[in-house]
This record gives sequence, structure tokens and C-alpha cells, in this order.
Amino acid sequence: MIRKNDSRGLDFARAVIALAEAKGGIDHAIMIAEGTYGRDARPTAFLQKAAIAPASTQVDSWAGVLADEVTTEFIELVNEASVFGRIGLRKVPLNINLASLSAGATAYWRGETTPAPLSKGTTTSDTLQPLCVSALAAVSKEILRFGATGSESFIRAELVRVCAAAIDAAFLDPANGGSANVKPASVLDGVSAIGFGSDYDFAIKALIDDFGGDFETAYFVARPKTFVSLHDSLVRPLIGARGGELCGLPAIASRNVPDPAGGELLILIDGQAIATGDQGIEVSVSTETSIEMADDASGAAAQTSLWQAGLAAIKVDRHVNWAAMRDSVSYMSGLQLHDTSA
Repeated sequence: MIRKNDSRGLDFARAVIALAEAKGGIDHAIMIAEGTYGRDARPTAFLQKAAIAPASTQVDSWAGVLADEVTTEFIELVNEASVFGRIGLRKVPLNINLASLSAGATAYWRGETTPAPLSKGTTTSDTLQPLCVSALAAVSKEILRFGATGSESFIRAELVRVCAAAIDAAFLDPANGGSANVKPASVLDGVSAIGFGSDYDFAIKALIDDFGGDFETAYFVARPKTFVSLHDSLVRPLIGARGGELCGLPAIASRNVPDPAGGELLILIDGQAIATGDQGIEVSVSTETSIEMADDASGAAAQTSLWQAGLAAIKVDRHVNWAAMRDSVSYMSGLQLHDTSA
């Protein structure tokens, strides 16, 4: 949720509105942004950097610095709105081989001048390639017009929402097994779910007993109504619709947690056991093409003409990837909610 008077991400929204006014043309959008906000304004700088050849985007010119600030602020908002961004993942570079001792390493005491013992460990290795998650939002052209009351805040909130949802859907969906060079697998993929019995206390204890991560950096994650059902004024008073605390561990409530058939998910996850790399975002706008209104765009669904419907499509691409470096997650499926209407 974006706090009142938080100006972060507004310049990103202004650049998007300029792109929409220019019907996706970057040079025209720069002219519009310059005329509206000024040549040295951050929305203009962001668009100017987008027009530079990719090999030059890292130059520390004034435009590059301002554009990076605009991008960073928007990514911060997306991270604050997503489970992915709130559980403290371990930041690593992309395209770099990652090696870690996942098991068996041990420290020893040793005497002066004696060699340090070396224990045999299990080494894991992985290279995070930059993969692209695309978040697509279709909004009316009226809301994108300059001067429309609240348009900048609306566009910012909508883009933050769809970007956070797109990342969390891939990150948390147990059914997401990933796709080579396209999409990373969910951190729940390949993890055996714990079945839920009839007793919440027993279920939570079973989840904790199964967890192999570090409790010092662990979070509970579930949908808001799951935590509402878990709330008990005597036994679990600190948990509720907005998360809180469960068994002394912080809890994150998110509507982006999948809603599988057969019951709710309750996830226990160690963010520091998961490596992630991020290469930033790109944005594009179209007002005259046709798009497929489907969660899984395969070309089979009916196409919607943006021109005919009076819509603009905003696509935000984020180049990101993740991988578990050691035991990091346990989860329970089939959690049955209690009736809280009484």
C-alpha cells in the first residue's frame, strides 16, 4: 500500500503518461515531457535514457543518474507491495556463477601453529540468468491524459499492483515448475506440501518442525483471510488480516498468494536462503494494437482492439531471477478456514 504523500514512482508514472500521449513514440514522448516538466526533469531524463542505445545506458551522465533514480523508486514500491520484495532475499549479480556449501561444513577449534581442519561439504552451484517478467495493464485513454485529476497516482498504483502480482504469482505458485530460459520456478516447486488436519496449533507445529531454513530470517506468508482465520485472541492474538506475528515470527499477508483448490496455503520461508538478481525495468505503451485478455497468453483467446475500446496498454518488463541456495521453504496446503462471521 502506497502511503499518503509518498511521491516515489510519480515521475515514472509521468513518463508513462508522456509515452501514452505520444502513442508509444519515444522521441515524441521526450518532447512532450520536456514541454510539460522541463528538460532537466526526471520524467524527461528517464525517457532520454530509454532512447539511448543499450550499450550506453550505464554512462553516469545527468540523464542516466536521474533515470536510475526514477527506476529505483518505482522498483522500491513494487518490492514493498510484493512478498518477493519484503522477505529479505539475498541480492547477487546476474550472469555470475554462484557456489555455496549447502551442507556438511563445520568449524573447529585449533591450537596455535596447528593447521585449520577442513570438513567435507556439499557444494551447490548455479548461474542466475536475467529472465523477463512482463506485467501488462490496460487502462482507459482518458485516465492517461495530462491534467486528469489523480491520473498520475492512479497509474502509479495500477502499475505497482500488476508488477507485484506478476512476480509473486511466479515466486509463490507451487504449480509453477519454471521454463528454461523463460521463467524461474517457484520456490515452492519440488517441495512436498504438508497436509492440514483439523487443529490449527497442530498444523503450525508440523510446519515449524518441517522447516529447514533459518528462523532468524524466516517469515510466515499467507493470504489475509487465512491469517484472519488463524487469529485467536487468547492463543494467537498478534496475527490478523494485515499479517503481524505468529509464533514469534513476522507474518506477511498478501492477496498475491495463490488460491489453490482444496484449501489455503500457509508458507514458512527463509529469504536469506534464496538468491536473487535484478537488472531493472523497461516500459512500453501502445494505444493502437490488439491484445489478448487472458492470464496465459497463448493466442487462442479473443483479441481486444485497444483503439476500438479506447484503451492503452502499458507493459512493464522487469529482468529478474532467483534460486534457492539451501533449504529455504516449507508450506502447508489444504488449510481450511474457520467461520469468522459469528
